Amino acid sequence: MALRILVVAALRRDRWQIAIWTAGVFVAALVSAVSTATTYSSHSERVSALRLVIDNPAFLISRGMPQGPEPGAFLFFQMGMVFAVMFAVFGVLFAVRHGRAEEDAGATELLRAAATSHVSGLAANLVAGAVAQVVLAVGLFGGFVLGGAQAAGSAWAGLALALIGISFGAIGVLCGQMLSTGRAAIAAGFGIVALSYTVRAIADAVSAVDPVTLQAAPHLIAWFSPLSLTEVMNPFGQVHVGALAALLIVTAAVVAVTFRVEGTRQFGASLIPQRPGRAHGTASLRTPLRLALRLQRGTRLLMLATGLAVGAFAAALALLGSDAAQDDPAIAATIRTTVGEDGPIYDLLLGYTMLFVAEAAAIAGVLAILRARREEISGNTETVRGTPVSPGRWMTSQITVAGLSALIVIATSWVGAAIVYLSWGASWSEVISSVLMAVLAQLPAAGVYIGLACLLFALLPRHAPATIWTLVLIGVFFAEFGGRANLPAWLVTTTPFAHTPLVTLPDANLASLLWMSAIALAFTAAAIIRYPRRDLTP
Repeated sequence: MALRILVVAALRRDRWQIAIWTAGVFVAALVSAVSTATTYSSHSERVSALRLVIDNPAFLISRGMPQGPEPGAFLFFQMGMVFAVMFAVFGVLFAVRHGRAEEDAGATELLRAAATSHVSGLAANLVAGAVAQVVLAVGLFGGFVLGGAQAAGSAWAGLALALIGISFGAIGVLCGQMLSTGRAAIAAGFGIVALSYTVRAIADAVSAVDPVTLQAAPHLIAWFSPLSLTEVMNPFGQVHVGALAALLIVTAAVVAVTFRVEGTRQFGASLIPQRPGRAHGTASLRTPLRLALRLQRGTRLLMLATGLAVGAFAAALALLGSDAAQDDPAIAATIRTTVGEDGPIYDLLLGYTMLFVAEAAAIAGVLAILRARREEISGNTETVRGTPVSPGRWMTSQITVAGLSALIVIATSWVGAAIVYLSWGASWSEVISSVLMAVLAQLPAAGVYIGLACLLFALLPRHAPATIWTLVLIGVFFAEFGGRANLPAWLVTTTPFAHTPLVTLPDANLASLLWMSAIALAFTAAAIIRYPRRDLTP
């Protein structure tokens, strides 16, 4: 009885977020199915597209493992991994929100004071997360079927992705048990998603593809990534029972570990204990800016490493694509179609792949602003505001840290890209001019999201985290996959990422950089003006 009440309460609390995610999955699945069927309507077109990708393994990184030219298999090859990552991210966020985050806020302590066992909250978290994943899977199934995809394959795809979401939800719970804060648990969960994606990309790149059937034989590495198992399962073909069993085993194993840990863990404790700080702050922490910089030191180190990795990845992708396009005119035509511009392939890819940098910089800035929200919830902001620190000064300090976080990503991305380009034989003048210019051009789009996060924090503090993350994820989806899914141009251009010009082209129009910078500054100024006029909201 208690478990049912807790599950219903968790689902009711997140009903709007589940509805928004489900609607997004449904629309994305519908548009993907329709656009894929329209763009690749004939068997020969799908075969040509698959042969083009197979001849250049670099393109498999952002897609998946080919499973033949049949319509359903081709659709899942194009978009399956995108949906798998979406389900995994949702699973981590939901689990941490109803796990470690509720412990931090004190809600779990109130529940334990009632007639519930010490594992009731954990069980409710996992069951509610599973129900939410099933709802998302139903949305995916409906979108695929209405878009013309095979019903049986769509059902298998929904099942595979739901299992992925449930397994990563359990991983999110485990991260919350290991780490002492919700923020650290989310970061660790996302890191595991990224690691799984990386292993999947390597496995797909080295997999052997039959030149006749255009079906890939999964590499041994694929069995070490839950995301790869959705491809190995082959939902629109002959379903691989072993991959399905492996997904079930992984999910059951992680769930069993979470119950084992919960049975021995003290309430509020973590397997990795939080290091106690100084009893008294040093003189360097006497200003709100220095305090905010100190509190987010770990996040900045994470963003530094992220920037290096993203910059190196974008540069390697651009160079591999450039080399492949020189030998195959069809690849060059595909790149120009994907980018939506005409010009030298090298310049097109250099500017286009740096979109990853803009997305990473936006996420870094948003994380900094949302940390300020968590400080407000925990009561720390009230303590700081009790000193001679004005609300405007405190808010300005948080915005400054967010801007510095984005700049760190921009700077380290350039370093990572420069290392790759120099190792490829590029000159220093090219690295300093073209590469640096392409990286810096990403800052205005990231600034729009950071400014919007500041404004939402000042206007709607309770709803700011969910709203800004939803907007960022939608923006990333439109920017990365809008063209592949043949989404309408007016819809894709609703994200600021789509307005970053390819500054490496000789005739690049830089006007969008100016108006995006103006919008970012306007959002930030409005946040600074509005924040002192509202009360501290727990």
